Amino acid sequence: MVFVGVNHQDSRTDALNLIASTGVTYQSGYDPVGDAARAYGLFGMPTTVFVTADGTIAGRHTGELSEEQLRGAVEDLLAR
Repeated sequence: MVFVGVNHQDSRTDALNLIASTGVTYQSGYDPVGDAARAYGLFGMPTTVFVTADGTIAGRHTGELSEEQLRGAVEDLLAR
């Protein structure tokens, strides 16, 4: 399992500063014009997209996720 963040339409400097100040340790991509957001049909931030190894979108959640909610979603997807 891999977690990847995407900085959506932020300046790269602002995004890197936010990553540093919040202690984010997972990799982060840069989407300055929103191409990735459009490709995944994102309409609100934050949005979590669950993608299978073959690239299929297995689920999506718009809004914040608690650790408990994230664990539950991952467990549900793995049980399929």
